[in-house]
Amino acid sequence: MANGVLATLRDTIKAFNLTDETLARQVLRGDDVVDALYHQIVQDMLARLEHSGSDANTELSNVMIAKNLERMADHCTNIAEDVIYAHTGRIIRHLHAV
Repeated sequence: MANGVLATLRDTIKAFNLTDETLARQVLRGDDVVDALYHQIVQDMLARLEHSGSDANTELSNVMIAKNLERMADHCTNIAEDVIYAHTGRIIRHLHAV
């Protein structure tokens, strides 16, 4: 997940610097992957707590790390949406299909 967010951040910076709409749209698609990974991590941690009674502090820390990574990808999405707006003049925020 961290590697995916790092790649998304790099693409966001490049899209911003070049006002590259195509790359910005790729960032938006990448956020969907990060969101799915986040939800999977949360489900895995909950299942681990239920079945093995593992250390709740460790599991909570892992979920918080995943949440912060997911938020970083969300911020990249916001920037990518602004890049698309700067390039096309279209506001695409809150649209599901880009």
